[in-house]
Amino acid sequence: MSRAVRQGDRVTLHYRLRIAGGPEFESTFGGEPAVVVVGAGELPEALEFLLLGTRPGDRERYEIGADQWIFGEHDEERVQRLAREDFAEDLPPEEGTVYVFTTPAGDELPGVVRAIDDEGVTVDFNHPLVGHDLVFEVEILDVAPAEGG
Repeated sequence: MSRAVRQGDRVTLHYRLRIAGGPEFESTFGGEPAVVVVGAGELPEALEFLLLGTRPGDRERYEIGADQWIFGEHDEERVQRLAREDFAEDLPPEEGTVYVFTTPAGDELPGVVRAIDDEGVTVDFNHPLVGHDLVFEVEILDVAPAEGG
């Protein structure tokens, strides 16, 4: 019998994460599968939890309510006003578009343009999936003990 996923296992899988009734956010279906170590934080903890007990060959679909805060709570302090000049001329701000900004420390930070007016641009730096009902689909391909386990 195949091994069921346990904490610390290395799991090879395909997954799809999308907004319920809306667009796909991320997917490995049709491409290379992902390899994650359950408990290592490579996926949000709540999504890793859903993998526990699954086995190779399993295909699962989970509906996750926005109130479960998989990606945290909406934080109004993470909504910022930026000058229009902060956007490259060849990439003007467009409402609903995700832009990747570089922090002074050199880290990349995605932000969603929420509004544009003559004075500036409102950018939401909360995770783009905060506040949305989600659908998480997985196909488990392989389960093995993590290296050294």
